[in-house]
Amino acid sequence: MSRKRRSFTTEYKVDAGRRVIDSGRTIAEVARDLGINEALLGRWVADEGRRIEAAAVSGDRPLTAAERTEPARLRRQVSGQSLCRHRFCARMREAFSASSDT
Repeated sequence: MSRKRRSFTTEYKVDAGRRVIDSGRTIAEVARDLGINEALLGRWVADEGRRIEAAAVSGDRPLTAAERTEPARLRRQVSGQSLCRHRFCARMREAFSASSDT
């Protein structure tokens, strides 16, 4: 039976590419740690290298590690707030239905 093809987010690909670039470790080492194919990681590293070069050519600086993680942190925060809002609404519905039953 064949294995299901995995898909990776752009954020994951960028992070994996930056691990190789920032750490100075080989693609093979990082690929082994992440459990992915070396050729796949090699493409991600090349893509990230091109992004860094394009940013340098246009006069921009590449994002720092903190700037790269900020969107993910904000998504988790918003997701958590949404979950709290849903829980609050559920409690209010329960309280309303309990008070209308009596």
